[in-house]
Amino acid sequence: MKFNAPSGGWSQYSKATLYVYRNGGSASANIEFGKMSVAYSTTLYCTEFYHGQYASSMGSVDAGAASCWVSIDISSYLPSGTSELGITLMSKNAYCIVDGTNAYIQLSA
Repeated sequence: MKFNAPSGGWSQYSKATLYVYRNGGSASANIEFGKMSVAYSTTLYCTEFYHGQYASSMGSVDAGAASCWVSIDISSYLPSGTSELGITLMSKNAYCIVDGTNAYIQLSA
């Protein structure tokens, strides 16, 4: 997923929570979040995330239902200035469908 910087840049916010809607798959899954180490526009393959080719792990969240919202605090992973924020997701233990159009970051100062 790609998120463009808000007007004024990321640095004006100290709190950021990423919300993603999980809309299918196995009943429960553990979703891992990773901050991309390259621009979103650069081609990446799924195996790159699996083999650790991302700048940093943002943590993981358990999703107990096939259709539900999951959230994770990404405050310490916001880029500086007006850089884009690229995030990739992976579920190792269960089949998981994520709707990238239903994802947003809630920011607060």
